[in-house]
Amino acid sequence: MTTPWLIVVLAVILFSGALFGYDQGVISGALHGIKASLALSRLMIAVVTSWVTLGALFGSLAGGELADRFGRKHAVLFAAVMFTAGSRR
Repeated sequence: MTTPWLIVVLAVILFSGALFGYDQGVISGALHGIKASLALSRLMIAVVTSWVTLGALFGSLAGGELADRFGRKHAVLFAAVMFTAGSRR
């Protein structure tokens, strides 16, 4: 592998990790409102937080199928729309 190509691959890998961390941060910010409106215990807050990781698992499994069936651009657009819709207040 050439050095410029290796740098690009490493940058993509690092950026992907940052995006996953951003997703985790989004649920952290939403937990205050969720806890207040639903009166959740600490255990239930932990369950809600773990659903984010389970959603990432199932989303990544479905993402490959969507990309194969509809193309990468449409799959990424669908994921962005779903993320935006889920992030609305």
